[in-house]
Amino acid sequence: MNDTLIKTKGASMKKFFTIARKVSAVIMLTALVFTACSKGTASASLDARASTEEEGYSPGDDYEALPAGFGYPYTAIMDGHFSDFAGTWVNGRGDRIQLRSNGTLSDMERAGSASRDENNYYYWYSNPVMEEWSYRINLIPAGLEFFHYSGNVRTDTTKDRLYIEAGMIERSAVSADVYYRDGHAAAVESSGPYAKILAGNLSDFAGTWVNRRGNISELTPEGLFDNAYHASNFQKTGSGINEVYSWWISLGGDGGEVKLYPAGAEIFTWDDQIIQTDTTKVRISFYAESSDQVYYQEGEISLPVPIVLAPGTFINGYIEQGENHWYIVRSPDGGILTVETEGSTDTVLTVFSENYEYISENDDTWIGDYVDRNAKLVISVRSDTAYIFRLSAFGSGSYRILAIFEIGLG
Repeated sequence: MNDTLIKTKGASMKKFFTIARKVSAVIMLTALVFTACSKGTASASLDARASTEEEGYSPGDDYEALPAGFGYPYTAIMDGHFSDFAGTWVNGRGDRIQLRSNGTLSDMERAGSASRDENNYYYWYSNPVMEEWSYRINLIPAGLEFFHYSGNVRTDTTKDRLYIEAGMIERSAVSADVYYRDGHAAAVESSGPYAKILAGNLSDFAGTWVNRRGNISELTPEGLFDNAYHASNFQKTGSGINEVYSWWISLGGDGGEVKLYPAGAEIFTWDDQIIQTDTTKVRISFYAESSDQVYYQEGEISLPVPIVLAPGTFINGYIEQGENHWYIVRSPDGGILTVETEGSTDTVLTVFSENYEYISENDDTWIGDYVDRNAKLVISVRSDTAYIFRLSAFGSGSYRILAIFEIGLG
C-alpha cells in the first residue's frame, strides 16, 4: 500500500514538473516575441520621428505657444529682474540710453515695481534721486503692436521695444521715439525725406516757411508749425504724384491739420477747387483757401510789394479774377481808418498788420435791403502804424480804392 502510494505520488510529481517546464517555455517564448515586437515598434517610432523632424517637426509643436509677452524673460520683470533687457538701446533719432539690470537709466535713480497693463506691455517708474518727478519706462514685447493714446505707432513688431514717457508732459509718440536694442533698430518708413515724415521726422523740411501774404512760420524737425506745442498723427494719403503728407498740431486749446505737398502735387480747396500754386516746389497748406495762403520754403517766393495809399486819396485800377492787389496805408495818428472800393466790380477787402497778421475782412456791404458789391473796412488804428490791404474780386473789372482817416477823440 505504501509502495503504491509512493509510486503514484512520484508519477504525479513527474507530470507536474513536465507541465511546469512546458508553461515556462511558453512564457519565455511569449516574452521573446513581446520583446521583439516592442523593439520593432520602438524602431518604427524612432523612424517616424526622424522622418517628421526632417519635415520641420519639433516636440514643442504639440503644445500651444504662449501669447506674446508671457513667459520668461518677460515675467522676470515683474519680480524686479531686468538683466535680460539690460544694455544699450537706440531710437530712430539716434538717441542712446543704457538700461541697467535694476531697471534704471543711471546710478542716480531708483526704480519702482513693474506692472503689466491691458495691452500686455510691461512698465515701471524710475525716479531720479532728489527729484519729485519720475518717468515711465514701457517695454513692448516682440509680437505686439504699439498703441499710444495718440494712436497706433508704426514699429518693428518682431523686436522688443522701449518707450520712455518723461515727467508729466503728454506728447504723441512717433516711430522715431521708440528704442530698440543696439544694432537692432528698425528703419521704419525711413527711406527718403518724405517717408521720414511718417516717423515724425521733418528734419529735411525744417526751417522758415512764408506765404505771399507775408505770414512767416517755423517748421521744426518734430513737425511743430505756426507756434504749435505738439504734433501727432503723421500719415500719407494718395499715391504717386498725388501723395500728400499730413499731421495734426495743437495750438493751445485748438488744433489743425498741416499738409505737406511734394513737388508735382496739386493743392485743392475743401470743395475740390484747384489752388494755383508753383507745383515745382514743396508747399505747406494750413487750411489754405487761396494761393497766397500756401507756404513755401524761405527764399523760394517773393513777397508782394504793396502800393502806398495815403489817407484822403484814391487809386483807380483794373483787376482780373484770381488776382490780388496789395495796398499799404499808414495812419498819421490814432483814430478810425476807412478803406473802401467803388465801381461795378464785386470786390473783397482783407486787412493785415504790417507783419501780415490777419485783422479783418469784408465782402459786401448792406444798405437797407440793397447789397452793395463793393467792399468796405472800418478799423481803429494806432498812431504812425501801417496796415496792409489785399484787394481781390469775383470776376474781372475796374475799381477805385480810397482811404479816409478820422482822428480819434480823447
